[in-house]
Amino acid sequence: MTGSRHGCRIALVVAGLVLVPGPAAARGPADDATELAVQADAAHEAGRVVEAADFYVRAYRAMTPDEKSALGEVLVVAALDDLHAVFVATSDPAVQRTAAELLDEYERDTGQPAPEGLAAHRAWILPHAESASEPTSVADDPLPRPIADGDEVLDRETRRGPPRDRDRVPPIAIGSGVVAILGGAALVGVGAPLARRAERAREGALADPRYLALQPGDAETIAYVEGWNDYVRHERVRMRAFVGVGAVLLAAGVGVVSYGVVRLVRHRRGGGETARVRPIAGGFRF
Repeated sequence: MTGSRHGCRIALVVAGLVLVPGPAAARGPADDATELAVQADAAHEAGRVVEAADFYVRAYRAMTPDEKSALGEVLVVAALDDLHAVFVATSDPAVQRTAAELLDEYERDTGQPAPEGLAAHRAWILPHAESASEPTSVADDPLPRPIADGDEVLDRETRRGPPRDRDRVPPIAIGSGVVAILGGAALVGVGAPLARRAERAREGALADPRYLALQPGDAETIAYVEGWNDYVRHERVRMRAFVGVGAVLLAAGVGVVSYGVVRLVRHRRGGGETARVRPIAGGFRF
């Protein structure tokens, strides 16, 4: 229903442009308001709102003063409606600037404030139009403005990133890694001398005069020696377990600390200048 009413309004404008007297010879064929209005309506009905908005603005600006006074409001309304649709879809500030310029131009042409239906568009036009008109110094905007390439522009802007919340992961990772390293080192320190200490104890026991007094090959002598041999084997098993677990903890601790340090450095660097590339529509060069 909205599209039908829109088409009816434009049809009335086209008919009115034929009937309203004016110096038609002052316009060239490429700037003929009637032809531009027809093309705008066709693009709008086909859903090509960007193209339609372009044609509506051009059609209005191609009108004579008498035509603008009699029929200009319809084209301005149609242009602003399509510009608003494009802005909702793209959030492109260029669309807001175009709409603001068109509305201001209409008020200058008519010599009076825009009617309520047109003035309502300032709700989405004005917030950016005012901020966009504020001058910026070289220090605030050190990079050149984007250069148009067809209907799209790559706008590379360097800006200060927003304050970031403190990343809790690096301190936790570094602290946990240090604890693992200390624990691993302690296990290695305790386990490494176990076997050597047991062997020395066995050597001391076999050199004891009480052992030397025993008869070789006697059952008591064999049991005594086997007892010390079992003790040494047991301590060797304990040594391997302590050293193995300690080595794993040391390696894991070093890895976790390294991860925490790398993440901390990246987080701190991320709080400085960041560069991002974003595409914006550049078709609104009316």
